[in-house]
Amino acid sequence: MRKTTKSPGEKVVKDFKRATRQQYSSEEQIRIVLDGKRSFGVSNLFGGWHRQSASRAAGP
Repeated sequence: MRKTTKSPGEKVVKDFKRATRQQYSSEEQIRIVLDGKRSFGVSNLFGGWHRQSASRAAGP
């Protein structure tokens, strides 16, 4: 394995991103996940697939 050397500029950018990264509490992380799940919905996951496979099974 070869180690790649990073330029000083890349290190500065990485350090800056690390320092300014948003920190969320456990409660906030759970709320974000539940909000996403609520807005996306299970029917969006399987609704189109189910209708499509049912129409194929019916045949011509």
